[in-house]
Amino acid sequence: VTALESAAQSLAAAAASAPHSCAAYSARCCGNSIVSESASHLDAPPLLERLVEALVYPRQSGSLSTLAAIAATHVVADWLPSLPGMVIDFIAWTTFLKYALEVLRWSANGRDTAPEFGFLVSESAGWFGIGVLIVCQILVVVAGSRYGTGAALAVGAAIAFAVPAIMMLIAIEDSNWLALNPLSWLRIAARLGAVYFVPVAFFALVVAAQTLLAAALGAVLARFIAVFALHFAVGWLLLANFR
Repeated sequence: VTALESAAQSLAAAAASAPHSCAAYSARCCGNSIVSESASHLDAPPLLERLVEALVYPRQSGSLSTLAAIAATHVVADWLPSLPGMVIDFIAWTTFLKYALEVLRWSANGRDTAPEFGFLVSESAGWFGIGVLIVCQILVVVAGSRYGTGAALAVGAAIAFAVPAIMMLIAIEDSNWLALNPLSWLRIAARLGAVYFVPVAFFALVVAAQTLLAAALGAVLARFIAVFALHFAVGWLLLANFR
């Protein structure tokens, strides 16, 4: 988290110069690569308009009910003893990621409505995605403990760069092995250009915001309300990014 917070500062500057949203380009996925279409660049709405549209996207009934259910599940997990609570918490995050990947897939297919249920993304996608994120977190911790803060920052920045491409490949290409190929990440980033750094920076900022929100909400709200509000808010921002 510390590494991603530091990476967010530099990535946000790059994202601010990006002209369009990444979701518009991910819709052009085909085969093992993302094809670029120059004409679509001219038709894409301005970045600010896309950001506003993405941020209000989760207010739809399908996403609102999902966010509320997932947040409530995290509250239940927080009440349970350590091991059962961890299991429930893990399942809740996996379910959320599966839904977020469904949002990405629907958006790539040109659908503006939030899915009420998921059927385009495979059931294993959420588990695989969570597994990738856990491994990434372990890598940051190991790098920091063995080689110091600089190494943790470098690994965190690399993870922040790779995660959007990994999630696109899981959701749209439906290929776990392709999602693990660094050449695929670089190919997507090259095709999208500067706009790729929009979801990269947003992801890093959401991770940083989660830490700040947890401290702020925990200081002023009862614990169960703070847990619900934290996961609802973080889920909202993540769905906006997947949009």
